[in-house]
Amino acid sequence: MVLFEEPDCTDCDLLHNMTFRDDTARNLLRRFTVIRLNRWSDETVTRQDGTPTTARQWAVELGLGFSPAIVLFDANGERIITGNAMFRTFHVLGMLDYVASGAYHHEPSFQRYLSERAERIRATGQDVNIWTY
Repeated sequence: MVLFEEPDCTDCDLLHNMTFRDDTARNLLRRFTVIRLNRWSDETVTRQDGTPTTARQWAVELGLGFSPAIVLFDANGERIITGNAMFRTFHVLGMLDYVASGAYHHEPSFQRYLSERAERIRATGQDVNIWTY
């Protein structure tokens, strides 16, 4: 997982201080190697395929336009899904679970996966609130 963030970013702070503090998020995050990059940095970083670039250039190549942006890769370094907007906790957890569980192998539609995930959560008696952090 690569997080493209920037200094003085309110939405980046929300992601870390609200979404990532969720117990489910902490459990899911343990399943990833998390790399945090300043999206505007010109320092050399190494992509998942081993080639050098800068965070700034990589963000451009990935088509990122929002901070924070979350890019999730599989174990082979293939990009699975990108969160290039400010998502609430339910959606971020859904992205993490989609990749960590391997669901992307059998469900190519992330939106369909989210709907099914919400139904599974509701079936346990829990509320699904897509608007909270």
